[in-house]
Amino acid sequence: MGTKFANLQIRNIDPAEIQRLMPDCIVRELAKGWTTVLHEQFQIGQIEGEARKLSKRIDNAVLSVGYYDDDILVLNIFQRGKSVALHVSNDAYGYDAKTGNPTSFQRYLELDEGAANILKEVFKCENLEQKTNLLENLFGVPLWIGYHDFSQSSEENLEREFTKLMVMDYINESKAASKIKNKTNLRLRTEFEGMPEISSSLYILPKANGNFLVDDPNTYELQTDGSLILKKTDLDRVSTSAYPLLHTPDGATIYSSYGPESIIFEIGADEEKKWELKLKYLKVPPVLHNNKFFMHAEIDDESTIIKLNRQGHIESSINLPAWGGCHWNTFLFDNLNRMYYCCSLNEGDIRSTKLFCFDEELKPLAQLDIGDTSFDSVIDKQSGMITLFVFQNEIVMVDSNTMQVSRRKKCTEYIELILVDNKNNVYIKKGESTIELLNTNLEVISRHRLKGQIHKNFINSEGNPCLVTWNGSKWNSGKEKSMIRVFEVYY
Repeated sequence: MGTKFANLQIRNIDPAEIQRLMPDCIVRELAKGWTTVLHEQFQIGQIEGEARKLSKRIDNAVLSVGYYDDDILVLNIFQRGKSVALHVSNDAYGYDAKTGNPTSFQRYLELDEGAANILKEVFKCENLEQKTNLLENLFGVPLWIGYHDFSQSSEENLEREFTKLMVMDYINESKAASKIKNKTNLRLRTEFEGMPEISSSLYILPKANGNFLVDDPNTYELQTDGSLILKKTDLDRVSTSAYPLLHTPDGATIYSSYGPESIIFEIGADEEKKWELKLKYLKVPPVLHNNKFFMHAEIDDESTIIKLNRQGHIESSINLPAWGGCHWNTFLFDNLNRMYYCCSLNEGDIRSTKLFCFDEELKPLAQLDIGDTSFDSVIDKQSGMITLFVFQNEIVMVDSNTMQVSRRKKCTEYIELILVDNKNNVYIKKGESTIELLNTNLEVISRHRLKGQIHKNFINSEGNPCLVTWNGSKWNSGKEKSMIRVFEVYY
């Protein structure tokens, strides 16, 4: 489940006055000129009613903020009981998407002159976490905050400084991207009515009555040519709490099951259990490389990277006792079978983030300090170049042969690195539906907006990248059928 929060924000009013009117709420001035109101029961869909009621009792405009599961952000301004400005990011949970009027937001929130032009660009941002962060810096008040955040943190930790420079950097990057003359083309290869299953490569097709919520576990696997192959899931036979992590080329499936103990196990093509491994927590799910499984897990209270053979026996491992945050969800391998992984280290009072290189037996070979947190990366096996996104800072290209930085590109947007194509171009995902291609100089050479939310990618039989999308938010709001689409990028 994603993040959920809701709050009220009032401009230029004494917090004590709001506290008298709403005695059961937490009322604080967390930023100069703003009063923030929180309550345990505040939630999206309900917070607008609270804003409406409060606006009838004061002269000031009241901003309601609602956020749900990274699917929708709703900003609604009320004055004297009426909604005077509204922005809804997406069709979801009964809401219809609506772009806010920047001039109205500037007027009722008493923002600086010129804020409307900036808001116009910020409202276009697809990534809702990033959009909220941009709005915080533009308004100068914490918006990403709920009752439990306040109850679990000190008031000082919630007070932050805001800068419009970050917002202007984002706008400059967005405007530069809009001037791109595409070097690639996009076409729809196939589409069908369906819904993603637990594994993103499996899909449920509707029954004749259009119902997806059926008892039989038949699912279909999407092939690289866009066709579907019927695949019977093993969930009913294995365990109702088990779900697939990995399908191997020889027909086996790796499952994870959570109960009193967490277990990773393999079911072979003959439907027999081959092995199982008990663990406390799985950080990186199994990756199959050279017919060996690699994963990162907590086992016996140790944070450990392990290598298993196909019989489920641990061949090698490395404990990571001083390592803090590990934010990658996979490992990278080059043509020399070296493995790469990025982690944050706690060395005394100093915290640093490093890119590590291991040999096949998990012996550390080299490391590189990359500065801040990295959530994902891709590797070009032809050139040996690793591309990382350093959180809210830059895109970094590292030569794996020298473990030195080759290129840097400033990037304040929230992106996700997807893949590298056969022309050495890196694909990045922006928001839910947009991809950009970066060449080896980290210059943007193409930009495509797809229909639906990108949730999977692969290289097809013709060697071209394909992106699979699902119109989940529009289907959930009842506006469209649940559709899966496969788009191909070609030169």
